[in-house]
Amino acid sequence: MDVNNNNNNNNNNNNNNNNNNTNAHHDSSPRPLKIIVAGAGIGGLCAAIGLRQQGHNVTVYEQSRMAEETGAAIHLAPNCHSLLKWLGMDVRKHGSVELLGITEYLPSGILKFSMDSRPVNEMWQHSWELIHRAHLHTTLKELAVSSEGKGKPIQLHLSSGIDSVETAGASVTLSVDRTQDHADLVLGADGVYSKTRKAIPGGDLTPFDSGKTAYRFLIPTELEQHLIMWVAENRRLVMYPCVGGTQMNFVAMYPSEESSSDTDRDSWQQEGSKSRMLKIFSSFGEQVLAILKLVDESKLKTWTLLDMGKMPTFVHERFAVLGDAAHPFIPRGAQAIEDAMSLAALLPLGTLPEDIPERLQVYQSQRYERSHRIQQATRDSGADLSKGQQLDMQSFTAYNVGHDEWHSSTAALRKHLAANYPSTRWRSPLGFGPAPGPRQPLGCGLDSSEVQRLRQQTPETSSAYTIRFRSSRTYLQQLLPPGFAFVSPATVCEATLSCRTLDGMTWLGGGGYSLIMLELHAVAFTKHDGERVIGSFVPLLLENLADPIITGREELGMPKVFSDIAVEATSDGAEVTMSWRGTVFGRMSVQGLREVVASNGEAPPQPRQGPPAPVEVGQLSYRYVPAVGQHGKADAEYAVLVPKPDPASTSNVQVRTASESSFDFIAGDWKSLPTLHNVTRVLAEMPKYGMIEAKHITATGVDSLSSAHRIE
Repeated sequence: MDVNNNNNNNNNNNNNNNNNNTNAHHDSSPRPLKIIVAGAGIGGLCAAIGLRQQGHNVTVYEQSRMAEETGAAIHLAPNCHSLLKWLGMDVRKHGSVELLGITEYLPSGILKFSMDSRPVNEMWQHSWELIHRAHLHTTLKELAVSSEGKGKPIQLHLSSGIDSVETAGASVTLSVDRTQDHADLVLGADGVYSKTRKAIPGGDLTPFDSGKTAYRFLIPTELEQHLIMWVAENRRLVMYPCVGGTQMNFVAMYPSEESSSDTDRDSWQQEGSKSRMLKIFSSFGEQVLAILKLVDESKLKTWTLLDMGKMPTFVHERFAVLGDAAHPFIPRGAQAIEDAMSLAALLPLGTLPEDIPERLQVYQSQRYERSHRIQQATRDSGADLSKGQQLDMQSFTAYNVGHDEWHSSTAALRKHLAANYPSTRWRSPLGFGPAPGPRQPLGCGLDSSEVQRLRQQTPETSSAYTIRFRSSRTYLQQLLPPGFAFVSPATVCEATLSCRTLDGMTWLGGGGYSLIMLELHAVAFTKHDGERVIGSFVPLLLENLADPIITGREELGMPKVFSDIAVEATSDGAEVTMSWRGTVFGRMSVQGLREVVASNGEAPPQPRQGPPAPVEVGQLSYRYVPAVGQHGKADAEYAVLVPKPDPASTSNVQVRTASESSFDFIAGDWKSLPTLHNVTRVLAEMPKYGMIEAKHITATGVDSLSSAHRIE
């Protein structure tokens, strides 16, 4: 392949992408990221495929020619099998064999235990499979470069290793000709002898011999679908089927010092000596030795089981390592595939280049502890019996296998995005993420471009009929919580009863609802320092839709309850009926409407008697949350202020005044109004000393009440 030409094309594409990046928030077609992957092993290819399927442009540089994938069979535990399913791979079509049981023998051949794993397998969504590494690797390569499937085919460059990474700019230098390629993100999946991980401060670690070496080989045969082990104090032989059950894979582990001449410590694997292997396992029974004598020496390999100290971190700026480049395993685990799928889940299409460092921190939190915990367990399980390690295999298997990294990382991304949005709001039930509502339409903030676009397409409107009247201050004072009081000691006060219908609400998918609100004017809340906050107190809100009731009670502390509300509007008035399951308990009438022309959209002030009313800064309410199981106690109770809305938040304001207005309430009882009779009784007995004014006000734009806050 012409790496130089491809690099030039990649650089040009990257420049074009960077030029478009400033519009990423507003572009309805989010641009894909350009991602470079160092290494085309199993982890690197899985990451590349997952990111391709997310819609990104992926380039993979592999230092080998990939002429033939070496190695024998590997386990695909259910947690790994599920991720390959996500990638679209049916492992059964590529020679995998389901693991149905485990048998362990002493070196002499005496049976230690045997178990049928099928009952346990029912615990997992996907089966435990055994597959030849070469078949898995070849299939992943085909998925990566195929023109079929989701996303653009991956650009795979062979004999093109990466020598170094510049993490801030996400650029790489190729080993062959020192040319550079640039991207939005670089992933180091270049194995245990990774050159890229040194780009992470403190990450220039050297792998070391774990003290164990393994012979690997295959023997043609057809046996049952069991994993069989012969375990001695410091060596063991493991065999299990692969290649559709036509081959048995063998791993024979032993102390490294017993075959130093066989093994090149600077290589993963070398050709092995059959005679030396027979000598190393000479203490095993005749059954085992008979099997070992069947080995084709030309295909016998030795494999030094490497280990490495902990990386300080898996990520730095716009670079991350995965698989053996991050945490070499001895020799168990599907953690490279989990790493890969975590990255794919955390980087969906629409991720911006500037988002990458934070997303990689989520990857770090997802993978660092889990991969190292499993890495340590593999050390313990491979340790000599004389060291007395007590690995709880049942707990380890549950932790290792009982996990789906795609689901886990997807949930982690959702929580990360919610936590990083400044206006994110949460309500019960919490497990489903941030809750949409009037202050968080579409699950995002009011200032998002999508919310603004929808509001332009379908404007939010309000229509309010209001009646301001005089009543008894001494009667209505019973509706005030602790800390509140009318400003005036007069026995007469003013209140407003209003019916408001909202429509075109973005957070309700363009729908609407109606509400009845009672406001008591000129009420003050006295703070602990003696300062008074004066506003109109809202003791009651009736609404005919559950969603605004829930959001208003939980987010604003508003005293909302349900009521059916019917509004029959005519050209010059409206009749409003309040009911509960057919039982009418309130009526309101506004008639004789005539338009008022005013420059500010407000009706001219009506003549008033007595001293001027105090200036109100907004609406007051009282949040009360009862404690569960503790009658008469509250988990929270405090005063809330909703400041007056900004006049600029509404437009097209039209005001009409009414010549006639009235309202009446019916008390009802516990039979006719079982959940409202305590409210309707108070409303029915509320004195009416005369109507002050009545209006009909329509406007475009509805205040979300996002400015509501605790007073102290």
